Amino acid sequence: MRMRWERLRSEVRHSFSSNRRHLKRAYWTCAVLLVVFLFAVPLYLGVTRPHVVVLDPFHPNVVAAQRRWQLEFNRVIREETRVADFAMMFTELQHNYPFFEAAARATGIDYEVLALDVFDELVPIARDDPSPVFMRDFINERFLYYLQGLGNVRVANQAVTVDWIHHPYFFGHADWRFADERQYVPVREDNIQLETLETGVAYMRINTFVAKGYEDVTRHPFWYFCPETEGARLLDYFATLDNYSDLIIDIRGNANNFARYFVPYLLAPLIDAPINAQFYAFHMQGYLARRVSYAYREWLDLGDRVSADKLSGGFAYPLPAGIVSGFPVPVSVTPVGDVGFGGRVWLVVDSNAFSGPNFMYLQLAQEAGFTLVYQENPDATGWDTTFTGLVGASLVLRYNPLFFTDTDGRSLEEAGAFYDYRLPAEAEGGPAVWRFLAE
Repeated sequence: MRMRWERLRSEVRHSFSSNRRHLKRAYWTCAVLLVVFLFAVPLYLGVTRPHVVVLDPFHPNVVAAQRRWQLEFNRVIREETRVADFAMMFTELQHNYPFFEAAARATGIDYEVLALDVFDELVPIARDDPSPVFMRDFINERFLYYLQGLGNVRVANQAVTVDWIHHPYFFGHADWRFADERQYVPVREDNIQLETLETGVAYMRINTFVAKGYEDVTRHPFWYFCPETEGARLLDYFATLDNYSDLIIDIRGNANNFARYFVPYLLAPLIDAPINAQFYAFHMQGYLARRVSYAYREWLDLGDRVSADKLSGGFAYPLPAGIVSGFPVPVSVTPVGDVGFGGRVWLVVDSNAFSGPNFMYLQLAQEAGFTLVYQENPDATGWDTTFTGLVGASLVLRYNPLFFTDTDGRSLEEAGAFYDYRLPAEAEGGPAVWRFLAE
């Protein structure tokens, strides 16, 4: 091999030496032709065609032309991005969103036809409006609005950061910053507010069920509260209510972590007999649906998923088309402590509470004797669903891909909010504090 390489090198050197004069002549010929092209051609055109003007690259006409080209280029990119956003949004929902049939029953709309109509409406106007919220508002108002809020589906302008921060089953517990002793994480002490509104009427306000979280702007971590300490405080407080006839628990604004807060800290201390129930969660075959299913089961230690056909064999309600897997969600609540509160418990909730799996926990509360007082909240964001990033910068599609049912297979979200009283219209039958709550 070495001999062949040396022979090749020798032949190259010999060929170069024998043709040196011709190579040198070709080199200078190319150099002269380049000079002629750079100088002689412009000189010739200047003499023979003096009316032809070659513009300076910084000439105002050239700059204006460049700007026009850039604007048109931006409009084309804007159109292509927005068309792709809508197509991606609908494709994502087709593979992961289980509520199309429920929405169709409520509205009578064929959503594939609606999607095509809205797409045709978008194409001729996609490149015109430069507003950063145009696409968000267009999708929400022209398409997602007609899904009746099922699955808390929406498009939002949101920076795509580490996605588990926004994931409904993590709440920051996996971030090393919460466990690193070198990292100072402040503790919030104001999560519970207690007061007596009038003789015999106690009022409790719970600001959040989420033990850990992030500051909205800086994304710095902090503890809202220590769960064990808060649970002990609530238990001690309930034990002081012997002389009270009414306890109002205000949890408006809460949509997350019912299983880890509401059940052990609010429901278990105020019941006098065990409660057991079986619910179910189903999902489609899309990537996001399977991912959320895994995370939810891991968060609550629910075990593996099984075939939807196997789980739904005795259901009175059929599952939506496309549902392939599911898992049971057993809920058991055992009385804790020696509270002995014999008065009436009023649970004040809003639209945030009636989202995701929270229906089943509120159903248990109502079965346990809690009186539900509901206030509609049009600004509610609901259960913190995870998201899929769309093509457009900072544009995400958020929704719940899990289809929760009761033991008969009835969709909890499709059934809607249930309650005993409604604020502010229905004030009869409760303590004389509804005006305070409504305000």
